[in-house]
Amino acid sequence: MRGPLATELNYRILIKIPDGMTHIIDCNGPKNHWTASAFYAKVDLTQIGSPAALGLSAEVSQKILLDRTAWHFWVTGLPIPPGAPPATKMPGP
Repeated sequence: MRGPLATELNYRILIKIPDGMTHIIDCNGPKNHWTASAFYAKVDLTQIGSPAALGLSAEVSQKILLDRTAWHFWVTGLPIPPGAPPATKMPGP
């Protein structure tokens, strides 16, 4: 998100894990952190299954979605959990 944060807006972080589930963190709560122009939350990866990779996005809303970042992906280095879907190769040009 760009610009200063406003208390009347709602801020959320979205975490997509390899099993297809999306976890949503409401960043307006007391357990989350704000600076003048950023919001963030601590996430215990064991609570979401210790995924080998994450997709991360953030959004801001006020009754309607106002802005959403692109998805960013991070390889955690943790082992792939049993039952995770196999990786698929993307088709090339």
